[in-house]
Amino acid sequence: MNKLKIVLCRERGYEETPYPVPRHISSPLAVCEEIVDFDTSKLPEEIVSNVLRNGYVIIDEPSLAKNIFGLELGEGVYIRIYVEE
Repeated sequence: MNKLKIVLCRERGYEETPYPVPRHISSPLAVCEEIVDFDTSKLPEEIVSNVLRNGYVIIDEPSLAKNIFGLELGEGVYIRIYVEE
């Protein structure tokens, strides 16, 4: 059976990377850390169905993250929920 995985991601600017980044790369880099102390059965059914349909969901709305996870999201921070096969 597939398992849902929840990670907290922070976008990093190119000047913050520990290695040179070619100029042709346009998307920001993200460093993600798994949220291990959250019971996935507490996720709203709408979010779970979207994850199962699309393979992932990104939560970047601060009020939604606060209500579901109790986390404050800053700028460039988001929660990604995806199916781990």
